[in-house]
Amino acid sequence: MIPPFIELGLVLIAASLFGLLARLLKQPALIGYIIAGFVLGPLGYQVISHNELLPTFSEIGITFLLFLVGLELNLSSLKTIGNKIVNLAVLQIVLTFALGYSVGLLFSFSPVEASIIGLALTFSSTIVVLKLISEKNDVQSLYGKLSVALLIIQDIVAVVALALVSGLVNTSNLSLEIFDLLGKIILLFLTAWLASKYILPSLFKWLAKSRDLMIITAVGWCFLFAISAYSLGFSYAIGAFLAGLSLAAIPYNIDIMGQIRPLRDFFIVMFFVLLGFSFNPEGQILWGLVAVLTALALIAKPLIILISLSAQKFKLRTSFYSSFSLGQMSEFSVILAITAASSGIVPDTILSSIIISTAISLAASSYLITESDRLFEFLRPALKFVEPKDVEYNLESAPELVDHVVIFGYHRMGFHILKTLKNLKQEVLVVDFNPDIIENLRKQKIPAIFGDATDSELLDSVQLQNAKMVISTIPHLEENLILTERIREAHKGILMIATAGEISEALKIYKRGADYVILPQLLSGEYISELLQKHEAGTLKKYLNSRANEKRLLRTKKHNLYY
Repeated sequence: MIPPFIELGLVLIAASLFGLLARLLKQPALIGYIIAGFVLGPLGYQVISHNELLPTFSEIGITFLLFLVGLELNLSSLKTIGNKIVNLAVLQIVLTFALGYSVGLLFSFSPVEASIIGLALTFSSTIVVLKLISEKNDVQSLYGKLSVALLIIQDIVAVVALALVSGLVNTSNLSLEIFDLLGKIILLFLTAWLASKYILPSLFKWLAKSRDLMIITAVGWCFLFAISAYSLGFSYAIGAFLAGLSLAAIPYNIDIMGQIRPLRDFFIVMFFVLLGFSFNPEGQILWGLVAVLTALALIAKPLIILISLSAQKFKLRTSFYSSFSLGQMSEFSVILAITAASSGIVPDTILSSIIISTAISLAASSYLITESDRLFEFLRPALKFVEPKDVEYNLESAPELVDHVVIFGYHRMGFHILKTLKNLKQEVLVVDFNPDIIENLRKQKIPAIFGDATDSELLDSVQLQNAKMVISTIPHLEENLILTERIREAHKGILMIATAGEISEALKIYKRGADYVILPQLLSGEYISELLQKHEAGTLKKYLNSRANEKRLLRTKKHNLYY
């Protein structure tokens, strides 16, 4: 028998190798972890002889996952979501559940089993979606905000569903059991709320003097609630979620999240390895169910969200990006299926189908999100029928401007550019995809339009024929290429300045017709070189003192860089 230490080492080595392979193929690393588990287990190697090793570690991973979900879910932030998004989320959840439930019935499963299939189809992957839209720097865009809001509501529903599934086991009186479960949930929630209001703020304020002790106490609090939930008949994860929720409002939650996230990432690897390890290729796999669930996740669910957003007067581009970013099944889908299977609510055939569907949809969705710009341009003519005539954030015409400068993308670099242009008494028009920024600029009486750089209607509204310069701080290559080309078609005499992340991208934008391409990394290096020269000349401290106002701006929450 192989010692547990060596078994754990082999699991980590396999997970790292297959995770690396997945990343090279531009897939989520979790796909590699599942394959690693499949190689270690069902393919015949069976290197894990200690049967409790992976389940225990994966249980800890799920516990930390729900703990972080609770930590990130500050209930006060839900007030900013708005009734429209809540209505949209409820509509999406109901319709997607109905689709999954109907599919379950078509495959001759019982209503309870069909309900698990419907719930599994309902959720989208918070981990994958946030990671991919963060890599595109789109979290603060309107579609990013909509996606995050929908994910938050989905996560809340997922936690409630998980609580019910973990509690509804071997019940003879369903109505009495549900009443009992609701009472226990209210008890746990009330305990978490009272602790967050009267105990935790002062406790963690005192603990903050010792950072290590603060983190250990947070982890201990997580496990205290997890054990309490388990003793009441729920899964550990439900207690962990409530523990995180109780800590979400304290000032130290971000620091705690930063320290817990690596632990979560480590243990969640074991969860995905366990999925592959537990998969039985010799068992009955309903490939028809796998195909239908995957198609519904990738196509039907995004279409439901797309049509719903368009009906609420959001622009086609915003609706498209929001909907297709959520076109996959979730880690919650798998957790729910595992909980239901381990409780005897659903057979292994449903569990295997949900695991495979989730893996395929995550892999395919990662490509769809990464290539969303090209996909939108390709599908845009076919989706014209859902585009509303009167949009929520319309492209109102800017005031008549002559010899003005158009700034595409205000966040980060645009703030300093606008400040300089206003000091030079230049007329400026700002275009941005973040509604918060547009609202803030309009309060300052600065002409600003909500929209994206690739929208042909928007280019008509910014009066390019009268502009003398266009500055794009947008970091995306595809958008800069389209913008540069359309500007050159509209007016060859406009000075065009764009932004690129890499030298190869800059060369492509130059080839398309840009006059100058900013490389932020290059400029940062030049700036630091100037600071070094000032240091050698003995003038650095004087220079830094003259820039002390920047620190004050960064501490001001009303500063535009926070949007």
